[in-house]
Amino acid sequence: MNKLGRKKAMMYGLVLVAALFGLIIDRLSGGPAEASNTAQLVTPVGAVDANKPRAGTNVSGPAIAQVFEVLLKEQSGTPSRPVQTAQRDVFQLTPVMQAAFEEMSPERKATRQKTLESELELRRQELARFQSAHTLKGTTLQGERSWAIIDDRVVRVGETVDGYQLVRVERYRVQLVKGDRTVTLDLPLP
Repeated sequence: MNKLGRKKAMMYGLVLVAALFGLIIDRLSGGPAEASNTAQLVTPVGAVDANKPRAGTNVSGPAIAQVFEVLLKEQSGTPSRPVQTAQRDVFQLTPVMQAAFEEMSPERKATRQKTLESELELRRQELARFQSAHTLKGTTLQGERSWAIIDDRVVRVGETVDGYQLVRVERYRVQLVKGDRTVTLDLPLP
């Protein structure tokens, strides 16, 4: 009871009661001749009368759809309409399946690979431009108060240079971050 929760337990109980009620109605009814409403079961092959016995089967009561229609009539007091099911081609690909299929196609893979490579190249170029445009001239480490001198400007941890935030100062290098891009500036060799 603790794992199910109150709502689920109540829902399962209602389904069980409805199933038992349907079974009782099925057993108490005299058979398909007494059913006034005829439910149609739609299949891909065509419409089949649910009250007619199929070859090799023994039908002794109304279809389950009729049982629920009777229950709905009794509860709401209004006539119920027949349940209509949506028909679709079972062999047609769903949009999710179509997207997965297209993603797996060789053309799609090649296009995606080219796009990723071009994005990666753009990132490399941006990092190279940043590294060539800025020069680390010195670092100072004093406990939690660390800073760097980048292009004759004192930059403390947390401050930004051209959109890149200084996140780490080491003895001979600094790390700057912009989104998911990380760039490292090293002190030039003497």
